[in-house]
Amino acid sequence: NTTANTTATITANTTANTTARQVSLPLTKASMSPLKAKRSAGRSTVSSPSYRRSEGFWDVVELLISRYGTVEGLSEAELNQLWNQIIAESVHHRVAIVETKPNVKRLLLRGVPEALRGQVWQLISGSHGKQKDNRGYYQELLELHRDHDSAAIRQIELDLERTFPSEEFFKTQDGIDSLRRVLVAYSWRNPSVGYCQGINFLCGFLLLQMEEEAAFWTLVQLIECYLPVDYYTTMVGALADQKVFAARIAELLPVLHKRFETVGLDVTLVTIQWFLCVFVGCLPHHVCLRIWDLFLYGGSKLLFRVGLAILKSIESELTLTFDFGELFALLEGAARRTDDTSTLLKLCSVPLPWLRREWLHQQRHIARAAVLTQMEAAEREVKQRRLKEQSQRTKVAVESETESTRARTASFFAFQLANIRIIDDYWIPANFVHKESSTQSSMASPLLEEDGRVSVDSSAEADAAEASDFIESSVNRHRTLSYFVYQMDSVHHPDHVSVGSRSRSFLTTQLQLESASTH
Repeated sequence: NTTANTTATITANTTANTTARQVSLPLTKASMSPLKAKRSAGRSTVSSPSYRRSEGFWDVVELLISRYGTVEGLSEAELNQLWNQIIAESVHHRVAIVETKPNVKRLLLRGVPEALRGQVWQLISGSHGKQKDNRGYYQELLELHRDHDSAAIRQIELDLERTFPSEEFFKTQDGIDSLRRVLVAYSWRNPSVGYCQGINFLCGFLLLQMEEEAAFWTLVQLIECYLPVDYYTTMVGALADQKVFAARIAELLPVLHKRFETVGLDVTLVTIQWFLCVFVGCLPHHVCLRIWDLFLYGGSKLLFRVGLAILKSIESELTLTFDFGELFALLEGAARRTDDTSTLLKLCSVPLPWLRREWLHQQRHIARAAVLTQMEAAEREVKQRRLKEQSQRTKVAVESETESTRARTASFFAFQLANIRIIDDYWIPANFVHKESSTQSSMASPLLEEDGRVSVDSSAEADAAEASDFIESSVNRHRTLSYFVYQMDSVHHPDHVSVGSRSRSFLTTQLQLESASTH
């Protein structure tokens, strides 16, 4: 029955090891066409938009694949026809991220037609449904932030010309503009991530397979759903994955791990780039496309599978190398030399019972805690080193300021000593010597008044007062000179040692003369 409102009950065998279960799926004229049913005449009853929420989409896909028999035996024409039917069926469903379906996995391993890869990626990643749920969001986001500027945008502009420069699409202005708009839109959508170098290659890789808005939503799914938190911000998630990956190398490739330890090579220096770029730019382009077919189906656990497969494929070559430089060069170029897609996929398909989502989540949680502890310890060490450096700089500055102050003090006292005019000031004036003699003579023969009292000449009294003032000023000068001598002894500066020495020697002599003169 192919009428629009008929509901068919389809019995589908969803897994190889489980019994058949009943799956109730609504079938419409449009949804029957992929099943090669004849369209009935008349207007479709599917309302606009022409899809509805359905959790059974992948069950329909399983049924479609099972009707073709063995996936491995499909011809290229049959493979294209099957994928076209799956895409046509998705028009009437809100497709979420693909569930674990054995037939879907086998179909992806068989390959995706080049012309349909972009649409298939949107289906299996869930960006197909997210884009339909957010119609107009991408354009509104760009319009809202038109002519705005940010640090992320400035960095994006620097990386545009570096993104797949050999690809014809990115040699055109349209390609560069598309890349810019997607990256800028995502930087505004998720400011916590903004833009990180490496995201441009993910975006460029998507733009080579699909339209601009579809690439934006697939990028959203990739960063926000597939990869752990902080993969492109603090990189805690990426570093935690490297810890998990290094532990798997030690367990599954012990000989290779021992060689890395022997030469002192940290394998994560190379492999972290594989994970951050999801092998884009690391593997050959045609191999990377096939890996992404599986990555978008299986999730981030495939990063570990592919990484281990690459190392396994060149294990014998790596274990024959004992030089650090040669080993690093071989490891760095290992992914680029992996051009045999079938061999790599076989290695990726090796059963790893431990590699399940629950196990990976637990290991990531443990590794994340270890990374955070290491980062906190490193941060404390950096702070201590900075405090030590700051303390050293402060000490140097204080010493420099102290030396500068000593220099200024020495210069000040040297200047003061130069202005005292010691030689001239410490000779007794000639007129005072003369007056002193006159005073002594007059005082030797005092005048007797008529009443018998002794009368002293007024000029002698003036001379005596002047002599008293001179003695007092001499004492003050003596104290001043003593102060400057003390200060000069307290100032020790290389530039003023000679000045201080000369001043001390000279002042000592002058003090002796001053003392004799005063007495």
